[in-house]
Amino acid sequence: MATTELLPLPVTKGLGDRLSEKRKNAALEIERLVRDKVEKNEFGDIKVIIVILQKDFTLSANPNNRKGGLMGLAATAIALGKACIGMHLPELIPPILACFQDQDPRVRYAACESLYNTIKISRSSTLMFFNPTFDGLSRLIADNDANVRYGAEMLDKLVKDIVTESPHFDLDLFIPLIRTHIYSLNHYVRQFVVSWIVLLDQIPDIHLYAHLPEFLDGLITILGDNNKEIRKMAEACLGEFMKEIKAERMRDVRFQDMTNIVVVHAMDERQLIQLTALHWMKTFLQLAGAPMLSFTDNILTAILPCLSYDSEKTAVKNIASEVNQQLKELITPDIDIVPGSSVVSDSTIPTSGEVPVAVITPGSSDADTSRGSEETIRLETADASPLNVVSVLEVLLTNMDHKAQDTRIEALNWLLWLHKQVPRRTYLLASKLFPSLMDLLSDNSDKVRAVCLFVCVHYKPNRWSHLISLLSRCWLPHRHTLVTAVIS
Repeated sequence: MATTELLPLPVTKGLGDRLSEKRKNAALEIERLVRDKVEKNEFGDIKVIIVILQKDFTLSANPNNRKGGLMGLAATAIALGKACIGMHLPELIPPILACFQDQDPRVRYAACESLYNTIKISRSSTLMFFNPTFDGLSRLIADNDANVRYGAEMLDKLVKDIVTESPHFDLDLFIPLIRTHIYSLNHYVRQFVVSWIVLLDQIPDIHLYAHLPEFLDGLITILGDNNKEIRKMAEACLGEFMKEIKAERMRDVRFQDMTNIVVVHAMDERQLIQLTALHWMKTFLQLAGAPMLSFTDNILTAILPCLSYDSEKTAVKNIASEVNQQLKELITPDIDIVPGSSVVSDSTIPTSGEVPVAVITPGSSDADTSRGSEETIRLETADASPLNVVSVLEVLLTNMDHKAQDTRIEALNWLLWLHKQVPRRTYLLASKLFPSLMDLLSDNSDKVRAVCLFVCVHYKPNRWSHLISLLSRCWLPHRHTLVTAVIS
């Protein structure tokens, strides 16, 4: 069938006219023609009309033709009505979406208008095209042309209404879109993405918090945006998620998947990001409890430096101190279990107030020391407890060399706490501790030296001769330090 038999020449000519009013009149004629085809059940002809509008108009090099073609597609959708539009969506939607990327802003605006009028008819049936629609909107919402941005905003509101009323929204398909676009640096896109997160979180049947690990990093990152309003949006959104997590307690909340994300942001220099991350960390420790001990080394890496902050970051210092105390309280004597009786016999189990240490005699070789370290690591690997003492020790040793006094002192206090709560799991580690402790005995802070000596006394063996033997080996390169410590 010839094109002119389905679309009369005056119609095709009017669709490509430079005057908007003539294009509108041509579109109205197409609407009338399609309604007639619907009444006669001539749906094959309707498909041909859609193909003509796509190939001859929306793909035309002439922008007026493209705008006319978009108006024609919307007119076709309106004529089809709710009852018949579903079967034609695969032909109607793609050419409209393709025009979202048109070089001419007037065509991009026309595409927004065309899709708006189309999905106003199709409603939830359009959700099969939700992903490309969302992807297109994420670009148009940040368009350089103000009219295009306005058109995208209107279309976005309609799409949100449709999603809200639909019982079949596929959240699993939506999450990758959020994860992709949330890292955009454009504040329009960030606002767009956060608005969608807020919307979906308000829908009762959609448990968005269960997918929070997929976009939590990006959401916290937005707290560093230069735009105050966007920061407030992100902060409010995070606050709502926190309320839900507290309400849901353990159900569907993936604490372990989110902890390292929060830890990384707790080391951010921007105060709002750091404060938010620390508050989340505090909540995780409160709600998840002992399983969080597997992140002790990472958490300590984040919070120990915060304990030395000055008055400009008092709020960060205070919340970090609370997190530090909560973490300590999770380390209880009941997790002080060392597997492998061949390594730790009953005769070597420390008594109250005394912890045996690995003794390094003056004649010991480096290989002996290495074997001791390997044995310790073997113990740690075999242990079912979430607390990895070896990893925690490495963090403490690093922070014992921190430039700030309060951080060095708290690292030493952690050694005392481990000695008190899990002596069996720390007794083999003394050989790794003492070289660093000897260095701290020459610290320029009296408080650090005092706590350091206190740690040395508490990590003592059953027989003082063992300690003296160990200290003689460790202090041999630090004779000047020993003299200084004695004088002090």
